[in-house]
Amino acid sequence: MSLRQERVNKFLVQEISAIVRRMKDPRLGFVTFTEAHVSPDLRTARIGVSFLGDEAERQASFEVLQRAVGYIRRELLKVSHMRTTPMLELYLDDGPLKSARVQELLREIEDDQADI
Repeated sequence: MSLRQERVNKFLVQEISAIVRRMKDPRLGFVTFTEAHVSPDLRTARIGVSFLGDEAERQASFEVLQRAVGYIRRELLKVSHMRTTPMLELYLDDGPLKSARVQELLREIEDDQADI
């Protein structure tokens, strides 16, 4: 990955986070943008999204965000100095949830070891 791609990835995560915070849509809940992967030609970007809540809440929030992709892209166009704003493709990133579960399991094992 080139240095430019890395800079664009960071920019996208920061700016999309700021745009979504300004949206103040109560249906979104707690959303975190975990990573971005922009293509070498900077025309498309895959954005990882993570939500807190149960499966139904996460899915509902993801659908709201999917419908807002056009708005988010237009807002990005206003703040970026790129010739073209990448087409955004969102995907659910369950990495943070898995990480929290692993931490929970490790704590349980540690507590069990202390009881012995």
